Amino acid sequence: MEKLILKKKLIELCKNELNQKIAMYEKAMQEEQNTANQYKGIMESRHSTFKEEAQDRKNAFAMRIEMLMKQLSALISIKQDVIYNKPEFGAVVELENDSYFISFFIFEEPVTLEGKEFITLSKDSPLGFEFKK
Repeated sequence: MEKLILKKKLIELCKNELNQKIAMYEKAMQEEQNTANQYKGIMESRHSTFKEEAQDRKNAFAMRIEMLMKQLSALISIKQDVIYNKPEFGAVVELENDSYFISFFIFEEPVTLEGKEFITLSKDSPLGFEFKK
């Protein structure tokens, strides 16, 4: 498959996965907010710690969503019509035994595209650092 088409498909797969994760965390965040809203205020209830814990979990989900949104924005900004000659953010790296898409660690398992497995990895991962050498 032509490398540019492959790159575009990998970007789309990654964007779809990030959008699914964002939706999942938004739902979880809303559930935690609903849980927090079920408890009375600190002065009114001995269960105030439950409310605080629910708020903390909601805030943790919000932070995760913010990180995923930044990753999604970075993926959108990848130049899809450029083939990089060196391993860098947005590059498709095909080696003899393995193939990589340098972006973020998005999938826990390799993703199969057109019968070939690709590993998404961060440029800041140990392997990403090795590619920079």
